[in-house]
Amino acid sequence: MKQIHVNYLRPFIERETTNLNFRYSSLLMSRLTAFFLPTLNNHFASLNFMHDFYLVQWFMTLFAHILPLNQVQQIWTYLFSEKVEFLFFITVAILMQLESTLLSLDLTQTLGLINNIAGMINMKKLVSDANRLIKITPHSFIAGDFQISTGSLQ
Repeated sequence: MKQIHVNYLRPFIERETTNLNFRYSSLLMSRLTAFFLPTLNNHFASLNFMHDFYLVQWFMTLFAHILPLNQVQQIWTYLFSEKVEFLFFITVAILMQLESTLLSLDLTQTLGLINNIAGMINMKKLVSDANRLIKITPHSFIAGDFQISTGSLQ
């Protein structure tokens, strides 16, 4: 548990106050969705839907809050062999799979769906998409938010 905290969760906790800080996470997710999912990004903007609405639960539980244990184990297998920024690409890959459904929902429905995605995710495609996305994302996209060599937020 200590390694999980040190390697994955500590970047989201402010050093000075130990408060949660998802400002950078939310900004990075906004950039990634604008880049990879522009239609969904525009839809979220029209709903005033902010990434903070789901990032805290998804990241602080490393997806255990929203997915069945067998899927969480599969994600963790890949996640623990990657750097912390892989969290964001898993998240974008999840949103990619949900995009067509999310585009037809209002804010209340979106909040309901985003917190109840069990059974809606193809794990093989999820991991494949996340790996593809991390490879094609310009380094400058995440370099300002992460110290790439240590996997921690700046």
